[in-house]
Amino acid sequence: MRCRRGEEASRCHRPIERGQAPGPPDLARRASLAIESAHGPPTGTEQPALRPKEISGRGPRKQGIARNPYLAQPVRKALTRGAAASGFTRRENIVTNQKENTVKKMRRLYRIGALVSVILLPIGAVLAIGVPEASAASTQEFCYYDAGGHPACLNAWGGGPYVNVETSDNTAIQNNHFQLRNESNGYVELEFVGGGSWSGRCVGDASNDPSNASTSLDACGSITNGSGAGWGTQFQIAYGTGSNGCPDNTIFFYNNHWTSVTGKAAWLGPPNGYVNGSHFYLNKPGQICFRMINT
Repeated sequence: MRCRRGEEASRCHRPIERGQAPGPPDLARRASLAIESAHGPPTGTEQPALRPKEISGRGPRKQGIARNPYLAQPVRKALTRGAAASGFTRRENIVTNQKENTVKKMRRLYRIGALVSVILLPIGAVLAIGVPEASAASTQEFCYYDAGGHPACLNAWGGGPYVNVETSDNTAIQNNHFQLRNESNGYVELEFVGGGSWSGRCVGDASNDPSNASTSLDACGSITNGSGAGWGTQFQIAYGTGSNGCPDNTIFFYNNHWTSVTGKAAWLGPPNGYVNGSHFYLNKPGQICFRMINT
């Protein structure tokens, strides 16, 4: 009901009945409530208690549900930003796990590689330098030196079979490498241990010919009794003392076979005026002092 000009509002306004459209005073009250809910009550006024129906018309709010759906969105965004800042997003967790797994795999491969290298290193060394002889610790060069200090070393010439003069005492020369082979009968043989097909043979008569006093590599005798020895391979040895015709730290070789053939002492040595490649002989009339040089 509208009021006439000058008429009091209390006399012309009637209460709104159920089902009747709200009049201007009710609309003004709802607008005032909306403004106060958004901006707070005017300064100096008391905020009236709002019932849930007056805000959403849906009854009391359930616990844990945001009152205004538009207020929950910033909260979700803030939580998402916080999670991203802390590195807990799903994608970043997956990337982090992948990186950790990669690092673990690399460490595992590194340990395996280190173990394999420890195993393979000795094998590579053997392949590079060859398998050492069982008696490598007692391998020597046997060299005679004339008055001018020129060496004449036993050498399996070209790897064998002939044993000639090598005028260099360089221990790196493999064909200079020999060792003493002691038989149980007291005889000694000079075994070539420099490698190749003639390694393991002993210094004796050339081509195992009992009438040839020059030297080559022949069959060695049995350690137990000397059986099977080639011609001229068995010696008796003595070490120089300085008073027996040879200086200290030398050795000389008395040959059994050629002593028997000639009827007088026969010794291993180079020819007079030797040069590189000269033959050694087993029937030298005077003792020849060899120096033993460990290789």
